[in-house]
Amino acid sequence: MRTNGRSRFLAALLALVMVITLMPLSVFAAEAPAAISAQLVTDASELKSGDVILLTASKDGKMFTAGNFESKYLKSIETTEETLGSDAVLFTLGGEKDAWTLTSEDGQMYTNAAKALNFSDKGVGTWKISIEDGLATIASTNSDFGRILYNVNTPRFMNYTSATNTSMLLPSIYKVSIEENHVIESLD
Repeated sequence: MRTNGRSRFLAALLALVMVITLMPLSVFAAEAPAAISAQLVTDASELKSGDVILLTASKDGKMFTAGNFESKYLKSIETTEETLGSDAVLFTLGGEKDAWTLTSEDGQMYTNAAKALNFSDKGVGTWKISIEDGLATIASTNSDFGRILYNVNTPRFMNYTSATNTSMLLPSIYKVSIEENHVIESLD
């Protein structure tokens, strides 16, 4: 009887293996991650409502991108040109020239004072953007609230009223294109 039970088990296992080997590979296909490509914006006239952008800064051969919101600033994430979009906060531009809105998955970015970014509708949520030599001035439309700078000493992106220098850098804006997730096709 033992042999009969073992035979049934082996027969069932063999049948399962046969079914699996006859299935097309596409059954096992997985969704690929979204492909992200980014292009440096060199002139503010290239920006339009609906564009998806990310913010970066470069110092000493290293590149940083604006990451998740924390407290009153955007975290700094070290990145490369090849991994530029991963873990970055993507903003969708809304509004119009001299009154842009920056909206991420956390909501629209506001400020109600210098050194005080927020996503809770507190303060002013519109920004003026100008670009020179690939560096962007993203200034609150309330000039008392400053502009977004990258702080090298305390790595983060925040709105400051400070002058730019070797530790307070203007960011760059990259326009992002996202290829939607797609299914990896079988080789059949």
